[in-house]
Amino acid sequence: MIEHSDLAAWRPWSREWSTAWLLQALLPAVIVLERRFSLQSAMWRRRLLLHLLISVPFSLIHMLGMFGREKSPVTWRAGTATSVGSGSRSAMGT
Repeated sequence: MIEHSDLAAWRPWSREWSTAWLLQALLPAVIVLERRFSLQSAMWRRRLLLHLLISVPFSLIHMLGMFGREKSPVTWRAGTATSVGSGSRSAMGT
């Protein structure tokens, strides 16, 4: 049985779309990295390490973007500001 929550209907949609837009903004950097340091070359082992190292700042930028979205004035005005990490599971009571 599905239980209803106090989660506004627009909230999950807003989260998913803001994530998609942020990742789309980061995509040019990913494309440049892959073109310049392709894993298809003979030096793929060394380049794999570079890709792994660059994944750390990529993840941090993504996390900061999601944190910024949750703490933005738009969510304050809507009265729906939440702490980061309170995803759909906690919002739905599971």
